Amino acid sequence: MMRKFVSQIAHVMAGFRHPDNFIVAHQTLKNRILLENYYLPGDLETHIEAFVADYNDRRCHESIGNLTPADVYFGRGQTVLIERERTNARQSQTAA
Repeated sequence: MMRKFVSQIAHVMAGFRHPDNFIVAHQTLKNRILLENYYLPGDLETHIEAFVADYNDRRCHESIGNLTPADVYFGRGQTVLIERERTNARQSQTAA
């Protein structure tokens, strides 16, 4: 019986600003918070701020072209992709 339901599940890539992205981010944050003990409220707040900064400013997201949400939000996405292509071209010329 379970096989029937599992075969009907489809993999879906959530787009930028899709509600599932918030759920995934929340679940990831929750899992990280549960791994450590926080004895002061300020410690927890610092950890949450660090997670949000990492998630928005440093972590590339596959669903938005391996860019950070900050790059897309502030309109730097195309510039980052062009610079990435230039870097890759330079590296391939150096390797050849």
